[in-house]
Formats: sequence, structure tokens, C-alpha cells
Amino acid sequence: MQALTLCDSHNPALVGDTGRMYAIANSRWGVVCLLLASMMCTPVRADTISATAQSEMQILLADKAQPLAQYRKLDTGLRFALQRLRDSGAAAQLPRLRVLAPDARGRLQLDIALHDATASPDVVAWLLAQPAAQLVSATGSELRAWLHWQDVAALASFDSVRSVRRAMPALNGNLQAPGRSNAGAMLPKALNISAGVRTHRVDVARAALGLTGLGQKICVLSDSVDHLGAAQSSGDILVNVEILPGQSGLGEGFFGEGTAMLEIVHDLAPDARLGFATAFTGVASFAQNIRDLRLVAGCHVIVDDIFYFDESPFQDGPIAQAVNDVIADGALYFAASGNEGNAANGTSSVYQGNFVDGGALPALPGGSVNQFSVAGIGSSNQVRVLTNGFAAALFWSDPLGASGNDYDVFIMSPDLLHVLDASTELQDGDDDPFEITGLIFPDDRIVVWKAGAAAPRLLHLNGLRGRFNLGTDGQTKGHNAAAEAFGVAAVDVFTAAGGAFTGGAANPVEPFSSDGPRKMFFNANGTLLNPGNPSLLADGGVLRVKPDIAAADGVATATPGFSQFFGTSAAAPHAAAIAALLRQAAPSATPAQIRTALTSSALDIEAPGVDALSGAGIVMADAALASIGAVPVARLHRSDFVLSAVDGDSDAVAEPGETLDLSVRLNNTGAALASGITLTLSSITAGVEVLRVTTAYPDLAPNTSAFGTQKFRLRLAPAFPCGADIQLQLQANFTGGSPGIATLALAAITLPVGSAGVPFEQVYAGAAVPIPDGNLLGISVALAVSAPGMRISDIDLHFDGAKCSGDFLATGVGLQHTFVGDLDIRLQSPSGTSVRLVDRPRAGAGDNGGNHFCQTVFDDAASTALADAISSGEPFSGAFRGAAPLAGFSGENADGNWQLRLVDTAAGDSGQLRAFRLVLRPALCDLYVPVVLHADGFE
Repeated sequence: MQALTLCDSHNPALVGDTGRMYAIANSRWGVVCLLLASMMCTPVRADTISATAQSEMQILLADKAQPLAQYRKLDTGLRFALQRLRDSGAAAQLPRLRVLAPDARGRLQLDIALHDATASPDVVAWLLAQPAAQLVSATGSELRAWLHWQDVAALASFDSVRSVRRAMPALNGNLQAPGRSNAGAMLPKALNISAGVRTHRVDVARAALGLTGLGQKICVLSDSVDHLGAAQSSGDILVNVEILPGQSGLGEGFFGEGTAMLEIVHDLAPDARLGFATAFTGVASFAQNIRDLRLVAGCHVIVDDIFYFDESPFQDGPIAQAVNDVIADGALYFAASGNEGNAANGTSSVYQGNFVDGGALPALPGGSVNQFSVAGIGSSNQVRVLTNGFAAALFWSDPLGASGNDYDVFIMSPDLLHVLDASTELQDGDDDPFEITGLIFPDDRIVVWKAGAAAPRLLHLNGLRGRFNLGTDGQTKGHNAAAEAFGVAAVDVFTAAGGAFTGGAANPVEPFSSDGPRKMFFNANGTLLNPGNPSLLADGGVLRVKPDIAAADGVATATPGFSQFFGTSAAAPHAAAIAALLRQAAPSATPAQIRTALTSSALDIEAPGVDALSGAGIVMADAALASIGAVPVARLHRSDFVLSAVDGDSDAVAEPGETLDLSVRLNNTGAALASGITLTLSSITAGVEVLRVTTAYPDLAPNTSAFGTQKFRLRLAPAFPCGADIQLQLQANFTGGSPGIATLALAAITLPVGSAGVPFEQVYAGAAVPIPDGNLLGISVALAVSAPGMRISDIDLHFDGAKCSGDFLATGVGLQHTFVGDLDIRLQSPSGTSVRLVDRPRAGAGDNGGNHFCQTVFDDAASTALADAISSGEPFSGAFRGAAPLAGFSGENADGNWQLRLVDTAAGDSGQLRAFRLVLRPALCDLYVPVVLHADGFE
């Protein structure tokens, strides 16, 4: 087709073809639009909003005045979608209007807010009773669910439901196609190491100080951990990753960006413990996962690369409040600053400025449009979109939940003849100062409308990667601009030319990296941050200098889809891992001292000093460690141990009544000599007496190891339960490094008591039991085990089956279910211990689960985790490790009623439990009672 030009009063630009067709599908926003527009090269005045467009605005503004409370609960986009589906209302009158479309099953994804969390069980039960419904998350009074569009009105009619909205999308801070290749600048991924190790001089710092992240726990929030099993099998991640229960993000169609971030963290801090939770199941769920990673999982450093479209630029919302909570509890928090562009590079997708009255429109008396103005560029009553964007999101400087100033946003066609999209929520005193449309496209025009009675406010119009012709700075917002969080900008690793970053003009911020600063007006409770200056325009509030620091992107990972990982999503985990090294080097340092060390030692880039593109500059590991006073020290940790019997049957198995010797090997992984080493042993298990508590060790040079000069000795009580585990704790005292530095190392040892005997089987002989579809109550199936006095050494769970088949209607399998990715399966012992074996295992190379378990064994010794199974392996035959280890039953009495609990967490697939059995191995112990000789020679 012949390309034509649409003239603009500021910047004539090539805009498209004579027969442009937009066919856009975005599964997360749920939008499918089809717009045909014939465009001709015609000079159009930028400020001329046609009479036709004004009449269409009038129709949409009238629509918001619907009196029904049920109708008021729905957001603009949802109302328009239902109108289009029913061929009624404003959407029916405006055929060019882009609207939300249901998925192939007729469903819409919704965010549901309740007046009170106590109503949640009733609403959840109703949801799951509806055809094709699926609950995504439930956090307090906030739910996210899929629901058929015809059931939305019935949901809104619940008195307990406060609002029903389109599910608010989130964006990752990754950018996979910046138009260049950095392969020559990256270490081959076969070496299992990020180029960021070199560019940030982490390799230099680790060699000099012996730092590996030992003792630190770094946790990631992103989309999912798809491909995690493959990364662990390949050696790209060599430690276990603790995942918050049910928060893996697996099976939701995500991309495994969390795994790529974990790879980077592990490359820089290989001995740090790792954790993960998804951030993609709603605002409330994201906020709860932030708190749980700190308060439940004990994470020291937390990093995320997600932001939600509705995060306020002017007040700390729910996610930022969660960030503030964990920082107050002592955690360090790092957030990708975003890839939405910046003013300095001409890539801005934001306009921030005071409302300026651009005049009323003849067809719309009683209100006025905003006059956008950028110094050196020009002014207009609409903004022209230059690149595709995820939405037009408008915020203004009122407190959350308390806006009575009514603003609206309209998306116009390039010729200003028609309204293509709009957001027309009513703000009448108890509403959020927020409007959001669907997708925006090149040459769309954005108009902001203010009702006549509304007060002028500072506006923040965000195109979410849709670049504007009238763009400003101030893109960063939401939790990445929380006061004490670290917002992280991105610097291309390619600019380090194969070495370390040097700073200055050689290492500029990526053109897409989001800029600051951030103007804030309100505390979390809605009160003014700056009561001495109550202005709610640009001259009021307080200024936060964001982002805080910069780090590398463009590095290699082994995660599929992230072989070249660009964006602030890649930068943030580099900075987080360096912070963990500082925590390891200076365990008594406060978060404020670590912040000072990171920022004061950063390489200055962009404008001299702290700037709105890179903050303090590129964080460098060696300089930051020197700033915090880190010196080479010895670092001890336990490796192997040897157990031997002093009496009893003289085997190497711990048994009741025996006296045992224990030898422990210590390794020095630090960079200084460890001297004066003593190791102390204690037991935290009742019935175990430590007879020889302390032993000395020879001096250990860096990277050497040795056993102690004596063996520890311990004795088990004769009544110690066979099969139970002994938990021992070690503490090392030594001197290592500069004079006066004494460090401690804590380690644990678990000793099993007894050996495993001949397997004992208990087979389920009952009828097939249906598993309720999409029912969170599920079913419990009892299995009686008659084994008086038997203590458990090992246990496996088998789902049997006479004929294994992945056919949809297979009946010969042990557990028939047409989508095992929906299942949550737990085994409970007679004493009440519960072990979760199946946790919605929709995993492996992006698969979504398959059909059935047949001749399936859950065994702690299996080489494959069920989470790594792929649907091509259905019916999932073979041995798998469960979500949690069956070793949790060790030492318990096997006798009594066991319960197998099965829950189908989503509607649309169903099945039956048909055949299963438990295989239990008893713990065998030779009870030894020591003989004590009296003085007279008699016992």
C-alpha cells in the first residue's frame, strides 16, 4: 500500500497506510480491537475536535450518569464491553469504540472488591458455582477471577460487592527487542555466569573478600518460575528456591521471567538462599506476597520487576505500603524502575503538568479540555501517540478513595472525527483519582476533560510505553518510587566493552529506562505530606529523587526467551545481589548504612551528581564494599560429617541407647586465615545428650578444610523414638581477617535414627471418588493403616492404574483428571501432620498440565520434581518428588487413619480418584542398654 502522511501542527509524521487495520490481542488486558480507517494526507489543526467527536463525547459522558447502583459498580471498560455484547447503550451507538472482548470461553478476568473480607467465602462459593468460572487469587476483601460475561451483572448485584473492574494489568520491566545484539560483550552462558559479575566488579570483590552471599536470603517477585527445574538441572541455579505456597505463577501462561532474575541473583551471590513469589495475580496478592516473603519466608533482600497500571504517582498505594512495611522490618527492597522511556532521550510516554484550561467545547458546556504544553515543543488540547502503548492512564493529585474532582480521558481518531476509546468514571467524593482506557496506537489523540466544578490538579497522563509527542519527565511511579526502596535504572552491559563499567559518558542509561523525579502529595492515609504547603499543583508536595541507582542489563541467561535479557528487570537483580554481598560483609550494618554505601560509591553517569535518569549512578560491588568498611575475612561452613558408634552394635546408624562419635569437616571459603578455631555442638532434640561439647581445629587457610582434633560424643536415651530425627546445631568461634575480627558460623546437622526395614503396603480398596470441580473444599479419602507400634523411616505414595493412557476419558488410571494442573493434593498422617505433594503443577516449558496420574510414585529420592513435568508426559507415569518432602512423616507412628485430601482449584475440568496406596518402611533400631559395672563387680 502507498504510505500517506497526516500533518500535525507540530511534527508532520508518517503515520500509516491508506487502509490501516488494527487487529490487536492482549491476553493480559483481554482486549481485541478491530478498526478500519481510511486516512488521507490532510492538514488538520491540532486543536480542532470535530462536532461529531464532541457529540460522541456527550454520549459517553451521559452514560456515566446511569442511576443503578449495580451499574455504578462496573468500571467504564467493563460497562462498554457488556453493552457491546448486548448491543445496547453507548457502545451500541458508537461502533468505532474499542471495547474489551471476552476470551474464547466467553469469560472476562475481573478484580472484585468486597466491602468486608468476611463476605469472601460466600462470593467465592458463588463464583465457583458458575460455568467456566475460575478463581485466580483471594486476598482479604480483594478477589481476582475469570467469569462468563453474562454472569457479571449478577455478581455486581451482591450487596457485599463494592466494585467489579477489569482485572488491572501489570507490566514486567523487561524489553526483549531493543534492536541490537550484545553477544560479543557477554560471557558464554555455558560458564553459568552473568556478564554483570564482571561489569560490576563482583568478581574482584568476591576474590578479595571471599564473599558468596552465604547467610543471605534473596527473594524475587516476578511473573513465574517456569523453566526453573531446567535451570537447576543445567547448573545455572545450584540451590533450592523456596516458593511461597501456591505462588509459583506456573501454568498461567507467563514466561518464566522470575527464573531469569533468579539466575542473575545466583550468578552474583551463589551461596545465598533464594525465594520466589508471583506478582501477577492482582494488586492485593502482590502486596501480600511482599509481606509474606519478609515476615514468613525471612527474606533479607527482595527484588521485583512488576508494576500495576493503577499504581498512583502521588501517594503510596497498597503495593508501596507493603514495600514500606518490609523495609521498616529491616529488609532491603529493589524494584525495576520500568522501561517506559525518559524525556532526555526523547522516549517519554508520560505527560505531567498542571491542568490548564483549554476552553469549553460547544457541544459540552460546563467543562473544559486540558491544554498540554511542553517548553520548546509546543502546546495543544490533545496529545499525539507516537508508538503503541498498553493504555492511557490518567491520575491527578487527589488522595486515593477521596476524589470529588471529576476528570475523564478520551482517545480520538487521528483526524479528531471520532472517539475510539474512553474512561469516564464518576468521581464524586469517595473515588480514586484515576481513569484508564484500553490499548493506544500510533496517531491516536488523547484528550483530557475536566467537569466544570472540578478543581485544577497536577495531572499525570501515562501512555505505558506509548510515546507522546508532548512528553515530560517523571515516569517513575508507584512502589518503585517508595521513599526507602531502590528504584533501579538500566545500563547496557555492551557499553562496558567486555570489562567493567567506567562511568561518565561511556555508560549511559538505556534510552527506554524510566526517569524521575517523583512528586508526592499524600501519606498512605491520605493526609498531606507537606502540610506547610497545601497546594495540589506542581508547586506543592514533596520531591523524591528517583530512580536511586543503575545496574546492568543486556546479559545472557539460560532461561528460554531471555537469552539476551534487556530492561530494568535485568538491572534490578544485579543491584539486589550486590546489596546481599554488603549484608554478608557487614552483618551489623543498618539498611541506611548499606544505602549510603551503595549510593555514595556509585559511578556517576548522565548529569553530574544525582540525576533523574540514573540516580546516584551505577552501583559497583568493590567500591560499595570498601565504602562500608569490608575487609578480607575467614568464613567457615560445615561440609561433610562422619558418624560412628562407640557401643551398641557398632554400625554407623544412630539407635536408641547408643553412644556415638561425630566428626565434622569445616571449610574456609573466605579470603583470610581462620585461626583459633573451636566448634561447639548442641542438641535441640530432647533425649539426646552431648557428652563432648567442644573440639579444636587446626588453622585453616582460604579454600582449605579439615576435621577437628577430637570427635564430638553424644548419647541417645534408651526411650528415644526409633525413626525420629536428631537436630544438632554447631557454632564456630574463630579469628579471621584483620586483628580483633571474630566471626561466627552456624550450621545444622540432621541425623536419622534407625535404618529402613521391609516395605509395608496399604492399598485403597474403596470405590472411585469424584473430585468436585472448582471446589476449594475438595474431598478427603481415608485410608486405615493397621501397624501398631510401627515408626516410619520412609514413605511413598502411589497412584496406580491397570492401563495408563492420556486419553480424555481414560478410566484405567489411578487418578483420572483432565487437567492435573488444577489439583492440590495433600497427605495427612494419623497424628495430624500434613504434607503437600501436588501444588497446581502447571509447569515445564510453558505447559498447562495434562491428563491423569497413572503408575505414579511420589518419592523423596526421585530425580524429577512434579513441578517440572510437562503435558507431553501425560499421564505422568514414573517417580516424582512432591511439592514438599514426605520425610515430614519420619519417626511418626504409622498406625491409624491417614487422609488423602484432593482439591480442584479451578472450574472446567474434573476427575475421580480410583486407585492409590501407601508404601511405608518401618524404622529398625537395636535398642542398646549400656552395662554399668559396680565396684563389687556385679551389675
